[in-house]
Amino acid sequence: MNLRPLNLFEMPLAGPHMIEASAGTGKTWTITGLYTRLVIEHGLKVPEILVVTFTEAATAELRDRIRGRLAEVLESFEGEEALDPFCEQLLIQHADRRTEVMRRLQRAIASLDEAAIHTIHAFCQRVLVQSAFESGADFGMEILSDTGPVLDEIAADFWREQVYPSDAIYTEYLLKNKASPAEWLRVVYGYLGQPLLHTVELGTPADTTELSAALPAAFENYRQLWSVHSTTIKEMLLELSANKALKQTSYKPDQLEKAFLLIDDHIAGNGGWQDIDSKELMKLGSSKLISGTAKGNAPPEHAFFDAVELLTSLINDLSAACQLRQKQGLAELRRRCDIELPERLARRQQLSFNDLLLRVWQGLTAEGGERLAIAMRRRYKAALIDEFQDTDGIQYDIFSRVFADGSTPLFLVGDPKQAIYSFRGADIHAYHQAETLVDAKESLDTNQRSVPALVTAVNTLFERPAEAFVDPHVSFSAVKAASKPRPELIVDGENDTPDTGRKSAPFRFQFLPEPEGVSDKGVQISWPKETANHLAAQITAQEIEKLLRLAGEGKARLADKPLSGGDMAVLVPDRFRAKAMQDALTQLGVPSVLRVRDSVWESQEAVELYTVLAAISEPAKQGLVRAALISTLLGNNAATLLRLEINGWDQIADAFAHWKKIWQTQGFIPMFREWLEYQGLDGLNVAQRLLSLTDGERRLTNLLQLAELLQAHKATGLEQHLAWFSRQNKNAGDEALLRLESDEDRVRIVTLHASKGLEYPIVFCPFLWDGRLLGKHTEAVRYHQNGKAWLDLGSENFDEHKDSAKREAFEEKLRLLYVGLTRARNRCYIVWGNIGLKDGRGYAISDGLSQSAMAWLLHPLCREHGDVLEAQKEHLKAYDHATLLGEITAMCEQQPEVFALHDAPSGARTGLKTTPAEPLVFKPYLGKKLYPTWRVASFSGMTAHNHSEGPDRDSASNAPETDSSAAPEGRSVFSFPEREAAATVAGTCLHAILEEWDWQDADALLATTAKELERHGIPEHWLEIVSQMVQDTVSARLDGKGLTLASIPPNKRVAEMEFTYSVSHCQPERLIAALQHPSLPPEFRAASGTLDFFHINGFLRGFIDLVFEYENAFYVLDYKSNWLGNRVADYAPAHLIPAMAQHHYYLQYLIYSAAVRRFLRQRLPNFSDDQFGGVYYLFMRGLGKQDGQNGVYFSKPSMELLDDIEVALMGNAVKT
Repeated sequence: MNLRPLNLFEMPLAGPHMIEASAGTGKTWTITGLYTRLVIEHGLKVPEILVVTFTEAATAELRDRIRGRLAEVLESFEGEEALDPFCEQLLIQHADRRTEVMRRLQRAIASLDEAAIHTIHAFCQRVLVQSAFESGADFGMEILSDTGPVLDEIAADFWREQVYPSDAIYTEYLLKNKASPAEWLRVVYGYLGQPLLHTVELGTPADTTELSAALPAAFENYRQLWSVHSTTIKEMLLELSANKALKQTSYKPDQLEKAFLLIDDHIAGNGGWQDIDSKELMKLGSSKLISGTAKGNAPPEHAFFDAVELLTSLINDLSAACQLRQKQGLAELRRRCDIELPERLARRQQLSFNDLLLRVWQGLTAEGGERLAIAMRRRYKAALIDEFQDTDGIQYDIFSRVFADGSTPLFLVGDPKQAIYSFRGADIHAYHQAETLVDAKESLDTNQRSVPALVTAVNTLFERPAEAFVDPHVSFSAVKAASKPRPELIVDGENDTPDTGRKSAPFRFQFLPEPEGVSDKGVQISWPKETANHLAAQITAQEIEKLLRLAGEGKARLADKPLSGGDMAVLVPDRFRAKAMQDALTQLGVPSVLRVRDSVWESQEAVELYTVLAAISEPAKQGLVRAALISTLLGNNAATLLRLEINGWDQIADAFAHWKKIWQTQGFIPMFREWLEYQGLDGLNVAQRLLSLTDGERRLTNLLQLAELLQAHKATGLEQHLAWFSRQNKNAGDEALLRLESDEDRVRIVTLHASKGLEYPIVFCPFLWDGRLLGKHTEAVRYHQNGKAWLDLGSENFDEHKDSAKREAFEEKLRLLYVGLTRARNRCYIVWGNIGLKDGRGYAISDGLSQSAMAWLLHPLCREHGDVLEAQKEHLKAYDHATLLGEITAMCEQQPEVFALHDAPSGARTGLKTTPAEPLVFKPYLGKKLYPTWRVASFSGMTAHNHSEGPDRDSASNAPETDSSAAPEGRSVFSFPEREAAATVAGTCLHAILEEWDWQDADALLATTAKELERHGIPEHWLEIVSQMVQDTVSARLDGKGLTLASIPPNKRVAEMEFTYSVSHCQPERLIAALQHPSLPPEFRAASGTLDFFHINGFLRGFIDLVFEYENAFYVLDYKSNWLGNRVADYAPAHLIPAMAQHHYYLQYLIYSAAVRRFLRQRLPNFSDDQFGGVYYLFMRGLGKQDGQNGVYFSKPSMELLDDIEVALMGNAVKT
């Protein structure tokens, strides 16, 4: 579209106009001038001139500027001389109407409180009130700033109605993917309340009934084939890989081993189909193996590969169907929220801010809507819409239906180059649609903000690429610099101003040093983004500190005053980089202030205040009070907490109880004020303690803001107040946005988005190399097609639409870049270098420099391009540090009065070493593993360096090494459970059967075994063998008198008997000494020397498989499924002792015996040591076809040994 320079005094005050106001060209000055002309020339009263902008701050500024302009013009008409050229021109044009003009100006100034200068939401609210009949609005509706709790209700109700009744397959899928009402609401939240945002059709998901019916058989076939043939399959594939018969891109030996391990772990861990990594498993499917076979070789063949092909195909089809159902659920949730939110709010006599717009729009688009439009035109005789580039389809439709008929002066003022708020729903396509209302746009082409050389710099940068903003509807036209005096920045001794007298270049590159190292592909390694974030912040902080140091020496001045921190701003992309920047400045002692749109509810002070308030609400809970005391707010640590607990806890408890009483009787704020003055052991109250920190003012500001929000909430009690506190989140309203702490003489740290409309003498942009576009959440994308906005939640064309969304995001990043580079009045710095450009293989990093907007300007394409992002990646593929630096150097040499190049600061101040650093040499830690001094220990923890507190189960280390290809009839108790990784699962299964079965009913044994096999993921073909193993266990003869487990009545046995008793400073040396008792076999005594555990102080806990009474004696019994060999003879008593020694089972039975003896001594008044019968360990694989005592280990430890064990464990023995 054609652009013509705007002539404020010749522009007709009729019909629609679009004014493109480039950055710094006097947009507000133009609006106030048009407003003044409407008052003077059309005689409009101030309530008849509608002015709409988009923030409360902009509204206040416009009101003040309009008042000031009207006053200046009136003063000029009342006096002899014009105050400025604008007033002078008006005096010339209206010299013959002086009296009438003064009367109109006086009336306007007197009634300016009635001026219709509003935000878009305030404007719509006034329309609803003033035109209630035409709009169909209700009176007395409360405006709700935070709709989050209501949306939470809708999402929870939707989930309960639509998701909970779902089938098991879909439910498992949702659980696996951590779906929840809150997560679904997060996905659709940014797309709510936008009726012009259309949802892409998602299609119909496949019927999962047949798929889910076929899955168990396919899964079982896959499991069985692997169980039997895994060794053969592994050997076959590893041999093919070693011979390069399989392509090494996917089938290297280590990649195959990883796949094997995944299968083993999954089958052993009783995983379901949802737990299978089908992408990884597909490598072992027939089709992938065929395509992965090297040329000239035959692909491997095995029934298992076909089973994998079928299983992964079913899983992928099921996953796709479930995923589509979830996407449909998201679309339906969005629809439900849009319908139910206004309905629920209406029942509560409430409206959201978005409802204000939608009510007006619906009133205008409904039948009879023209009546509302006529009523609005009758009230407003002219309209000026500020920041029109930030409008959306709904807002544009409102203004066009009311004012675009040509009968009303309409001025749409904005700059499409600064359209940066799509994340708030703004739509630049609405701006483009409005361009059809006019034949040409007027433009403001003179920059009033920046020094001429800086204007030239921006012009130069945006004229380098053929399409500066990629979007063909957004063009760049160079602007002129206003010929007016400006405060001059003078920095003595800068490297680009030698004795030539030339002024320092205002646009300055800070170039990172060359990255060290080359990949094995010969590619120069780029700076990683994480490192570059740190370096960029550090380099920027260094330059700021240098300028302030020079200012202190009188060598850096802005006009006639020393440069100060308040003259500088650092523009950052997000809050994370803002914090990194503030930390870098803090390390150099440079004060700064953050300006970010964060919620105070997400601050550390919110977390700590909640902790303190929870303790005040329940002062009797010492744990809550301790947590509050060690917060930063109350300033204690472990040492002071110990002092308080020894001497002073009563005073602490009284203080918290006192605050609770004040809160209950007088309210929150009186309690808060008194708590704020509480003086801790450090002699400081809360406010003083916070202010003593480097970011103390920020923290105290947050704390006071939280207190105000809590006071404003009307709660009926302490619990309700805290419950409300805990529900607050980052989506709360504007009242919860972080307030600015004092910013006097501090460096401002501002997000690029928040910087729009602001200006600073010196601007730093350290992170413009960042190429991130869509962020980490891409479950849904918004894009445009044929002039319409679309939302894709996962259609079959999702990837294509995602690419469109990325291109639109890139276009907006270019506009955001323009905003950042035009904030400076005197100087602008950017950090540049080889950052995230290429990986070690030479490929472009998708979110690195090659995808950054700044690279589009600095290193433009030299040819036609299709896909912009791919073209730029390909273009920058040939770049490295030298190429990047060369092009920047050339720019600086061509225009030295505009651009200057800084090398990265060197020396200790920056931490960027110019000489190689001495490599760190790590020495191995030779001491023992550290454990907490107080803990709950167990036998497992004492022997395996862990802290297990559950029942001990058999180790997998001795699982059978059997031939997996053996025929099914070759299965036996010795081959169970087939896989090493499944040994622990098998042991757990056997214990469960023994615990549940009554040891008598054979039919019940089969049923119990079948159930437990299924529950533990063990194939059904083991039913007979496992049942027989359990039957052999309860039938085994334990002594020469006919004792069997089956002969013990249920009332004489206790299964899984748990014990916990106190242990006092048990050390391995003492225990090892006790275990040298001569009554123990030498194998046990030798094995005890290998025990290695840290001393125990606390409790010892365990679970004993069985304690039973037989003939007035009490016995301890433990089941073991350890594999000792494939013959019954391998389980003879002589072979059991080495197994008992290897796994330290002697220690286990001594601990269990000591525990049972102590229990019996305490519970049975007449118990004697003679009544402790001994210990049985049953090795279950050796109990069948019993020959003598095969599989049975028995010991009756001496009472002296048990006494020694108790002394070693507990410091004293309990005597009868």
